[in-house]
Amino acid sequence: MIGQGPDEARDKGSRRIETANLKRLINETGDGLVIVDHDGSVLFANPAAITLVGAERLRERLDLPTDSKFHEWTLPDGRTIEVHLTEFKFQGRAARIASLRDITTRKLAEQELRAVAECLEQANVALEEVATRDPLTELLNRRGLAEALEVELHRARRTSLPLSTVLVDCDDFKQVNMKLGHAGGDYVLQEVARRLHGALRRTDVLARVGGDEFLLLLPETRIAEGAFVCEKLRLAVGSAPIPYGDRELSVQVSLGLANVRQDTCSIEELLTDTEEAIKRSKALGKNTVTVAGPVELAASLQKYPTIDEVRDLLRRGQSFRHCAQALHDLRDGTVVAYELFSRGPQGAFEMPDDFFRLAREAAMLTLVDLACLKSTLRATQRLPAAAKLHVNVFPSTVMESFSDRLLRLLQADTDPRRICIELSENHFVGDPGRLRTGLKQLRGEGVRLAIDDVGFGRTSLETLILLEPDFVKIDRSYISGAGSDGARKRQVQRLVNVVETLGATCIAEGIETPEDLSFLREIGVRIGQGFHWGKLQML
Repeated sequence: MIGQGPDEARDKGSRRIETANLKRLINETGDGLVIVDHDGSVLFANPAAITLVGAERLRERLDLPTDSKFHEWTLPDGRTIEVHLTEFKFQGRAARIASLRDITTRKLAEQELRAVAECLEQANVALEEVATRDPLTELLNRRGLAEALEVELHRARRTSLPLSTVLVDCDDFKQVNMKLGHAGGDYVLQEVARRLHGALRRTDVLARVGGDEFLLLLPETRIAEGAFVCEKLRLAVGSAPIPYGDRELSVQVSLGLANVRQDTCSIEELLTDTEEAIKRSKALGKNTVTVAGPVELAASLQKYPTIDEVRDLLRRGQSFRHCAQALHDLRDGTVVAYELFSRGPQGAFEMPDDFFRLAREAAMLTLVDLACLKSTLRATQRLPAAAKLHVNVFPSTVMESFSDRLLRLLQADTDPRRICIELSENHFVGDPGRLRTGLKQLRGEGVRLAIDDVGFGRTSLETLILLEPDFVKIDRSYISGAGSDGARKRQVQRLVNVVETLGATCIAEGIETPEDLSFLREIGVRIGQGFHWGKLQML
């Protein structure tokens, strides 16, 4: 027999030492090492792996990904284990070795860093808001307007579309501060800002640039179109008094309209261009819209309807169009009623809020409201014959009309028991109890009552207690997005609880998403309406 040579013996000895060192390294390393075959069965696990994930888990089949080299396990105790996979052969068969490392501490640190980053981002957003927003009205301030002006000028130059600007100045505002004090004056400014904002498009820009002055940017708006917008703004502010405590104050505004030149570089240039028009408005008696430029041009551009034109539209009786929106049983989606809406003459005052403001200024609100009610009821032939109908009526119309005549108006076109009169809580002026006399006879003949826009107005609880409505409609500003907004969910839940306590049926307006619908079902709201079921139906 031939014995081993010295070199071969040394090689074997070295391999034994290397193998022993490798085993010691595998057993003593802090990282877990696990070898699994193709079906996830564990072929080997070092002590660190057993410590990390437990012997019981290693006796089970390990579900490791086949399309990734990296994987993370979340253990029942909350720890996170990082897994790094490598393909290799073990004892002659295909296998994978998994390197395991506890990264729980690192994960927690990453979460804390993300939380800090989010807080910093929110703080930066808040600082930016403070820097660009007026703290009283929450509109843009001069800095915010300057940034918006730069954006709109760039857009206008790129698209060659017109850009207009409007300066709004409150008439005799010193008298407001004298009557109400500065706190009352601040409240009035906030309400003026809200009314202006509510009359604008989403793309328009509104900023407070002085004590009682506001400046607007109207993108893609020619001067002639801007004149219509200005008239809508004037009516939005001045057509209804602003309540403050037990007082009501009428506030009017003068407006100056100008075209924005493409070489404009600052807000001061806009103010200079529009102040000329404002001076003319003041000279003409205030509460007026004036266009910057030659007097003849300004006069030719102001084509918004006059009071005489409104009366003529009513006399012709063909000014109104009507549409309907279904009210659905939220449990099964069936239609339980239709709400009817009016539309004014096509043009700048087509939308009801704008047209009714014009009618209110012309001292014709009740006349216009009754005309809308008559034509609305006559336009329901396309709806099911027995359908329940919700019609919108101004509270002032109920108070100023003889209830028996109003009842005959309803009876002329339908069975009063089909009718539910909706009174907007936002339109109540003074004591809502004054409505009870006018409503008593109507309700005695089967007409039902709904209070609309609850949550939006000022005296919701008082109104609900005094008028005892059959239905209460929660305003869309509360409903839209409530399904994904925790704070709004709580607000809606509280409103629903109040309504149910008073024995009325709750109706949710403005349902637009499946999330909102699901949330309302969960809290037991029975009836709802909104664009979730489609657009308005023209009659």
